[in-house]
Amino acid sequence: MAGIDQFLPENQGPRLGDSGIITGMTADELVAIELDEDEREVLAHGLTEWGGPARCTEPLAVALDFGSVAELFEHVVRLRPLVRGGQPLSPRDWRRVLASAEVVFASDVFGSGWDWQATTGFRDEETIRLLRSLQRKIARTARIHELPPVENPSVENPSAENSRVENPSADDPSTQNLSTEQPSTEHRSTENPSTERPGVDEHPPAEPS
Repeated sequence: MAGIDQFLPENQGPRLGDSGIITGMTADELVAIELDEDEREVLAHGLTEWGGPARCTEPLAVALDFGSVAELFEHVVRLRPLVRGGQPLSPRDWRRVLASAEVVFASDVFGSGWDWQATTGFRDEETIRLLRSLQRKIARTARIHELPPVENPSVENPSAENSRVENPSADDPSTQNLSTEQPSTEHRSTENPSTERPGVDEHPPAEPS
C-alpha cells in the first residue's frame, strides 16, 4: 500500500529556515509522538503535581510558556487526558509538558522534589531514564528547540517603566519648584537657642521668705 508521503508536495513538512526557526511547521500544528505507557505517565504526572506538592509562581508559569498560574491549571485540565491518551500535541504543547515534568521532578523549591516518588510511584533513577528518552523523542519529532523563545507579554518596555519610577514627578509642573517654595528651617535653632527647650536646664527662683 502506497504511503501518504507520495501525495504530499515535496516542500511539505518542517524545515529549518535561515533564522534557525522551523518553517513548514507552526507552533500550533499537531504532532504525533510514539511514547510508551510509562513515558506518558511521567508527562501526565508532571502536570498533575502542580495541584499537589509542586508550587508554581507567576514568573515560572511564564517561563514554562503557560502565561500565568491560572492559565497553567487550565492547560493541565486540557493536556493531561491528551497525554495519557497518546493524542498528538502541538510543538508548543510538547515543550510545555516536557518542561513541566522536568521542573516538577527535579526542583524541591518549585516542584515535587523529594515527594516525587511518594506521589507518583516512580523512583528517581527510573524517572531520569524516562525523561532522557522523552527529551530525545520530543526534541527530534516536535522540534521544540527550534521554536521561538518564550516572551513575557506583561513587560513591553521595561526601560520606559524604570525611567518613570526613577523620576515620577518629572512630568508634573506642580511639583517642580517645591524645593524653592518651602521655607527654610535650618537656622532656627541658632537664632534663639534658649527657646528650643524652655525650662529644661533652669531652676525656678526661690520664693522670698
